[in-house]
Amino acid sequence: MLPRSEVSAVEAELRVRRGGHNRAENVFPVCLLLVTLAGIRLPAQTFSLVSGREPVTSLDGLWRFHTGDNPAWADPSLDDSNWPLVRSDESWTKQG
Repeated sequence: MLPRSEVSAVEAELRVRRGGHNRAENVFPVCLLLVTLAGIRLPAQTFSLVSGREPVTSLDGLWRFHTGDNPAWADPSLDDSNWPLVRSDESWTKQG
């Protein structure tokens, strides 16, 4: 067994090699940081189909429909009163 003075010298040398701190001194700041961070409440991320989206216009209902694509049909003054009405919530093939 080493004499007391040599044990103290060895302990001092180990402290110097470890940066002058023992393990308990190194653990305390880490524990303090963890306890501090545990007390911070961060808001959870949420997603809502009702409030978190762009407004949507409903297309449900009856619409005038004619097959084909004619640029003249884009004119707001076009009389489409003779076009058949189709329901947007039903299959077009079932409606003729």
